[in-house]
Amino acid sequence: MRSVAPELVVWPASGGLVGLEQWMTRLSKCGARDVPPEVREGILAQGHRATPRLLGLVYSRAHAMDRVPAHAVELLGDLGDPRAAPFLVPLLQERRGDLDFYVNDALVRLGRLAVEPLLEVWESAPRLYGPVLIECAAGCADPRVVRVVEVMSEIEGEDLEYLRGRGMGPG
Repeated sequence: MRSVAPELVVWPASGGLVGLEQWMTRLSKCGARDVPPEVREGILAQGHRATPRLLGLVYSRAHAMDRVPAHAVELLGDLGDPRAAPFLVPLLQERRGDLDFYVNDALVRLGRLAVEPLLEVWESAPRLYGPVLIECAAGCADPRVVRVVEVMSEIEGEDLEYLRGRGMGPG
């Protein structure tokens, strides 16, 4: 695959130009199947331009019963676009099957980019948001994160040093 313009990619197998819309169409047709490597690579080649379209697939009612939202969340984590974090955080509370796993993983891969949106909501459901917030903020000395580590230590009954030893919170 070689890039010829920011929005187009030449795919060697076809020799044709494939843009964001075509990659998104192919992703939306995956349903319950795995994403073909060329689709994954084509979307990632689009960079942060793909974020709004991927978020659209995550929240699409048309794909509520297939794996397309999970695929889209996984790609959002791979892209590392900070704009995705505020839209992914609320999905943790929705409990949409295996999507929770993908959302948690994407947020952790976003790391510190996801800390602010998680800090905004963590007190509303500490057991839900606290662990992923601690994972995202590993090593962060922000006093708000230190407080989360301390509260989670009390809630979960885990030793504060144990949480710190796992890279969760400042050492």
